[in-house]
Amino acid sequence: MFGIVCDAKSTKNAYAKLRKCEKILIINHSMNKEEDNKIIYKDLSYKIFGICLEVHSILGNNCREKQYCDLFEKLLIRDKVEYEREKDISYFLKENKIGGNRVDFIIEERILFEGKTKRFITREDYVQVKRYLEATNLKLGIIVNFRDKRIKTRRVINSKAKE
Repeated sequence: MFGIVCDAKSTKNAYAKLRKCEKILIINHSMNKEEDNKIIYKDLSYKIFGICLEVHSILGNNCREKQYCDLFEKLLIRDKVEYEREKDISYFLKENKIGGNRVDFIIEERILFEGKTKRFITREDYVQVKRYLEATNLKLGIIVNFRDKRIKTRRVINSKAKE
């Protein structure tokens, strides 16, 4: 699961570096167990990330956002995951209803999903998802950027959400 590259000149030196790397991995693994318990909607999040990896492995990194979302939707159907696509998000500013915003997916009425095909995820993307989370009263938003060789994901937490 972990690949360790040690560029040592001698076997003894390589072995010492390997032991040091193993200690770091053990420490990180125990820290990850504590963090693992704090993950919101852990099983569903992992399923979504798995589907994203599958989408990226099929389409690569040079398609349009709609193509990624179309395949993502087909894989959600295949895995029998409930979702709403292109849902209209409206919110109230004072007494005025403001609409016209659409979220890519709301998955199992718990997770808001936004797919992107940009050079990098910007602060504006983060703020957009945060605003959508507050408008829908959902706790977790996931932003996935399919443009790079490896997908980039960001989890956005709505601390104001009521469960």
